[in-house]
Amino acid sequence: MASPKKSPSPQKDDLSKLSFEDAFQQLQEIVAQLESPELPLEVLIERFEMGIKLVQVCRDKLTQAEIRIKQLEENLQCELKLKPVDMTDLKTTNLNHE
Repeated sequence: MASPKKSPSPQKDDLSKLSFEDAFQQLQEIVAQLESPELPLEVLIERFEMGIKLVQVCRDKLTQAEIRIKQLEENLQCELKLKPVDMTDLKTTNLNHE
């Protein structure tokens, strides 16, 4: 049985620089590794710890995206509010169409 490669543990700052997709991909890989019956307990615990850090990165990215979406929706609502209409312009327009 081949010994699993021990990858260097990235720093927390390095993880926060990952895109959501990259963090999620790494998390999926860790889940697959955790399901392996061949990994020693120490390696499983290290992978589990890394998985927890990646879950937090994914949550942070999703929270940031949710906040951004809410801000965009609020901006859109402000733009969609009715602007005051000058009634004289409206009467002139209607007279021209009759």
